[in-house]
Amino acid sequence: MTCSGSASPRLTSASERTVHRHVAKIFTKLDVDSRTMAVTYAIKHRLIEVGML
Repeated sequence: MTCSGSASPRLTSASERTVHRHVAKIFTKLDVDSRTMAVTYAIKHRLIEVGML
């Protein structure tokens, strides 16, 4: 859901609060403050390729 940018509650059974909590935990583990920084981290660490976006 995060990767595709979809935020529609109809596409997931998780509440918005749950999604925000999970994203915050990921940010903490990656030591980043935003989705942009998380994507930058993923590119630098070769977790994703620019063409995948």
